Amino acid sequence: MNVSGNVSLSDQTRFYYLTYNFTAMQDERAMVLLSFGAAGLDLKYVLEANGSLSYKGVPLLSDSYREEAKQFAPLPMIGVDAWFAMSRNWALGSKVAIVGGSYKDISGGVFEARIRAKYAFNRNVGILFGFNFFQGRIDIEDDDLKTEIAYGFNGVFAGLDVGF
Repeated sequence: MNVSGNVSLSDQTRFYYLTYNFTAMQDERAMVLLSFGAAGLDLKYVLEANGSLSYKGVPLLSDSYREEAKQFAPLPMIGVDAWFAMSRNWALGSKVAIVGGSYKDISGGVFEARIRAKYAFNRNVGILFGFNFFQGRIDIEDDDLKTEIAYGFNGVFAGLDVGF
């Protein structure tokens, strides 16, 4: 008797941010921004399993299973963003953002902190690089699915900064 099987779980969850920054304090070299907005949690999990039962190389039974959890949840976001200009083109900054709330059967919370450097090509466009700390937790309380999902990322990042 031989039993074989395969299980795969794919996570295609994405986070989107739409924010408005209000300048709370600004002088020649320093600036503090307050951020308000929404974080979009685009949750998508896919579980696929298949297996077979055979006896002496002859297949007796074979079956497969697929389940998908998919939901988009807009959640409120607040944050503080502080910058200090070292020169005309270079600046250092740190940002803390908190997302939390619930939508339909999903509740979630995210804490994000960044330390970064920025090189400004001009007034509106620059490049960013630095270190990011990201912790998130999602609770799903659907009739068919009850689970808790935790996300985390600690590492370097790079990006494009565009502002008007």
